[in-house]
Parts: sequence; C-alpha cells; structure tokens
Amino acid sequence: MAESSPTSRKARKARGLNLDHKPPFMSSSISSLTEELQCSICLDVFTDPVSTPCGHNFCKTCLNEHWDNSQTCSCPYCKETFKQRPDLKINTTLQEIVDHYKKKSPEKKPEVLCDICEERKLKALKLCLSCQRSYCETHLEPHLRVAGLKKHKLMDPVSNLKDYICQKHESPLHLFCRDDQIYVCLICSVKDHENHNTVPIEEESEEKKTELMKIQKDLQQMIQDRIKKIQDIKQSAEVRKGFYTELLEMMEEQQKAAEKQEEELIEELEQEITELKMRNTELKQLSHTEDHLHLLQIHSSLCSPRNTRNWSEISIKTHESLETLRRDLTQLKDTIDEKLTLHVSTELKWMQQYAADVTLDPDTAHPDLILSDDRKQPSGLSGPRHSGQVHCGKEPRKIFTSVSLTEDVQLNKAKKVWKPSGKHSSCADEGKSELLKTQELFKCVWSVLNQLTPQMFQPLMKQMTELTINTEERLKGVIHLIYEKAISEPDSSEACANMCRCLMGLKVPATEKPGVTVNFRKLLLKHKKEFEKEKDDEMFEKQKELDAATGEEEKQRLKEDLEDAKEKACRRSLGIIKFTGELFKVKMLTEPIMHDCIVKLLKRHNEESLECLCCLLSTIWKHLDHEKAKPRMDQYLNQMKKIIKERKTSSRIRFMLQGVLDLRQAKPGV
Repeated sequence: MAESSPTSRKARKARGLNLDHKPPFMSSSISSLTEELQCSICLDVFTDPVSTPCGHNFCKTCLNEHWDNSQTCSCPYCKETFKQRPDLKINTTLQEIVDHYKKKSPEKKPEVLCDICEERKLKALKLCLSCQRSYCETHLEPHLRVAGLKKHKLMDPVSNLKDYICQKHESPLHLFCRDDQIYVCLICSVKDHENHNTVPIEEESEEKKTELMKIQKDLQQMIQDRIKKIQDIKQSAEVRKGFYTELLEMMEEQQKAAEKQEEELIEELEQEITELKMRNTELKQLSHTEDHLHLLQIHSSLCSPRNTRNWSEISIKTHESLETLRRDLTQLKDTIDEKLTLHVSTELKWMQQYAADVTLDPDTAHPDLILSDDRKQPSGLSGPRHSGQVHCGKEPRKIFTSVSLTEDVQLNKAKKVWKPSGKHSSCADEGKSELLKTQELFKCVWSVLNQLTPQMFQPLMKQMTELTINTEERLKGVIHLIYEKAISEPDSSEACANMCRCLMGLKVPATEKPGVTVNFRKLLLKHKKEFEKEKDDEMFEKQKELDAATGEEEKQRLKEDLEDAKEKACRRSLGIIKFTGELFKVKMLTEPIMHDCIVKLLKRHNEESLECLCCLLSTIWKHLDHEKAKPRMDQYLNQMKKIIKERKTSSRIRFMLQGVLDLRQAKPGV
C-alpha cells in the first residue's frame, strides 16, 4: 500500500483522529481518549477547539495568546509558518466530541505535585504528615529506606494539607478528643486537653467505621423489610383483585342473562303490539262498513280470544336484584374479614413464640419504684416527690432485702466495660506505637514544667535529660511547651531559660534531610520567629474581619474581639521579651540580637513597644552595659530621655522609662 500523503495526515489531524490508533470515540481507555482531546499548549481538554491550516487542533484562547506573544504566526506543534494570521473558527464536530467526553468522564481530582522537585514538578505519590510535604516516587525513597523516616505517617497526597495540620502548633492532627469532639495534635492533648479522653485518629476512625457498618446493616435490613412489605402489598392486591374479579365475572354473567331475558321479552311484546295494531285497524274498518252480511259472518272470529301472554303476571323486581347484590357483597366482605383475621392470628402466634417471662428484681429496682405483687410490672412510685401522683389504691409497699456477710456475692459482668483508652501508663511497653510514645513524652515534659522552680531545678532537670527526645518532631514539641510555659508565666522564664541552656547541646536527626542533624538552639530560634509571625497574622486577620463587617452589631462584636486579642497579644509580647532577655543572660542569644531588638522597639514609638523595651532593658541591663557598648547605650538613653521630655506617651510609660534611666544611674561607676 502506498505511503499516506502529508495532506491525508493533515486531514486526519483536522478531524481529531489518528488512523494508527483507535478513534477516541471507540477507545475503551479514558486515558488514551484524554490524550487525543488534549491541547498541546495548556495540556488540558480542549476548550473551544479550533484547527490551523496545517491540520492541528488547539484551544482558541491558547492559540490566540500564543500568536499575540509571538512575532511570527506559526503552528505551535509543527512550526509551520503562515503568511497571514488565519481566521480561527470553532471546529463544531470536535467540540461535540469534547462535550460528550466531559459529560461521560468522571470528575478529575486536582493533581498534587512533589514539593521537592525543582525544575519539572512530578506528580506526588505520598504525603508525609510529619514532614508536611508531598513526595514523588523518587523523593519518597528515603522514607521507605531510612529507619528514622519509616516511622513517619504517610498518606495519599491532598491539596488541602492545612486541614490535616494544627493551625496553632503547626503539628499533625494525630489524636481525636472524645470529650470536645475535635481533632488535636500531640501538644494540644498535653496542654488544652490534658485530662480529656483522647485517642489516635485511626482508633476513632475504626470505631466510626464500625458504627457506619452497623448503620449500613440496619439500612440493608430496612431495605429488605420494605421489599418484603412491597411483596406483601402486591400479594394482598392480587388476592383482593381475585375476589373483585370473581365478583365482577359473576355480576357480568347475571347482567348478561338479565339483558338477554329483557331483549326476548321486548321482542315478544313488540310482536304482539304489531298484531294488536293490525286487529285494531280491521275493527276500525268494519265499524264503518255497509256490508252487514259480511260483518255478521266474521264477527265470531274477531271476538274469539287471541293466544297472547298475560303480561300482568310478569313483573320486573328491581329492588329484589339490588337486595341480591347487597347480600352478595356482604358475603364477600365477611369472607375477606375472615381471611384477614386468620392472617393476623397466624402472625400473632409467630410473635408469641419469642415471648419471655420477665420477673423484675427488687434489689436492682429504683428505691422510689413500687413493684406489683407478682413483680411483673411497676405499680407506682413512692417518696415525697411522687406522693401526690401515685394512685395505686394502697399504701406504698416497702421492699426489704438482706445481704449475707458470709456468702459470696455474685456480680454481673457488664457487656460494655468503659476502658480509658486515652490514658496510658508512664511505663510504656514495647508494643506502644510511636504516636502514643510521643504523647506520653509531651505529658512528662509538661508535668516537669508545671513543677519547675529554682529550688526544684536540679532534680527536674535530671528527669528531662532521662526522657527519650530522639526525633525532630519530639524536639519541636518540647521547645514549644517550654516556650509556652515561659511566656504565659513570665516569673518562670528564668528557670525555663536555664533549662534551655542545659538542653542546648541536644541534637536529633533532621526529618527532611537524612544523615543531617538539627540542634536545640537552632530550632528554638526558628520557633521564636514563627511564633511572632503567627501573632501578627492573627491580629491582621481580626482587623480584616472588622473592616469587612457591615452590620453595627457585628462590628461591635468584632471590635471587642480585636481589643481582647490586642490585650492578650500585649501580655504575650511582654512574656516573649522577658524570655528573650533570660535567654541572652544564659548566652543562648548573642549581643547583636539584643541591640537589634532594642533599636526596633525604639523606632516604633507606641506604648506597647516602649513597655516591652523597659521590660527587656530591666532584664539585661547589667549584662549589656559594658565599656564596648557604652556609646550605643548612651544613644538609647538619649532617645528615652527625649521621649520622656516630649510627653506624648502616657504617664505610666514615662515612669517606666525613667525607672530604666535610674537603673543605669544607680550602677556603680557611672
């Protein structure tokens, strides 16, 4: 066979077909059909498909944008150049195929790409909740090979990752609080849900699945019951239809017999009427005749009686027919009632075979409950609350029971025993999952922090060093708990800073980079930045909600919420500043960082920043005010004196600034 010409190949392209493969509308594979209907520019199914003179198909918008951004007008697929820009018209045939495909094809889920790929993003195969990243097949390999990464929780990639992460602590939602019916992370379970019944999400999910299976079973039973009910209704309808059909047939036979009889009687009557009319005519003619002899000759024949029926003896008894019909219908009704009674009786006997003789136990009955003499049913209520409501016709009967002190008392075993699945012993056995071990670790850390005082520092610090903090997730959680304790209770910030100093050398394997370690100090500084950014974002969101509000009540409510948030943020800011100063005192932070904080606080010139400045300087003044830093410290003091002199701030802030100045002047040798 001769080789196909370029023109024929272009024609095939124009029709959106490929003769080397099955046509898209005959292909059994949706993926191959999708490839045939894809635009080579946007790599998506055609939208308003158009054809170029060279025979290739593109989306109309994609092709126009390509030509608008190009100096020459050429085909994006085969690079054939056109002298004039073609007038693009929608390919209606291809458009119909695309519309049909979109209706029949299932809805496509958004594709999640690998977060590690740099140049060409590949499709993600799994999502790691611990790393909070999606990985393609190549970059997923360390999670399947490295022992530390094998413990991470992998799941199918999703586009809405934030729904699986605690927005407060940036930690995966591993647990479910049954008391509050919400998802929580490990840190939430230690702080906000400390005494709540928390279980792993997998365990709660299995219970919900069991409930759903029970509901599904009940639904299936309901379906079967309704199908059986339909069959019963149809059977009843068939029986009723049979009765009515039999009745109608009987009535129809009687009706036909009556009609036949009536027709015969009418025919006979009409015949007699005809004969009588003829005789009447003859008599009328003879009454006027003059032939007397003829009249006398036929007179005897005319006067002789005719052979006719006596119709007075025949009567139509309509009321008797109605009575017969009524009697038949009554008989039919009695028959139906008899059959229904028999059916109900049969069902009642079937139900009675499951009846059980129940005797109520007075020992387990409510004290205010009065049982009948045969103990088969309650007969009333006793006690002052029900004295005016009992109408049993006799005095309330008291029930006395005695318990033997020598005989063993047999206890009934409950079928559903409550088990504290959310509580776990501190002595974890080998079979406990990593998740529960991490949760137990956070509980121990929070318990230590709640007992932390300068006097108890040494024994509590010994407990901290004995804890197994061997993953980046656990180390981040410990840092978050220490940070929360320090800023929520500023008086404990010095002890928390000393604890951070003791843990500064702690190193754990990095989650995202196998073979690399991260230390405590690095994660602490990173957490500090993220925490401050989170506070600013929260204030921004609340201000944005207030600006977008329309109703007066809503504005007032959001305004109050914003004020509460600002007050809370101010207290936390003071805690952060206090803790930052204590970290500097134990040499966890460097001196340039402190100078940078002071400069930023002085530049803002608002009361919150100036109050934080006074708190910071009061904490670190004697460690920062040395000979080398004296010029910078003098510059800070001059700016503070200027603020006091301008009197643009409240008297409280001015007194705090003056207190810092007095602190510097009270220093020996100044």
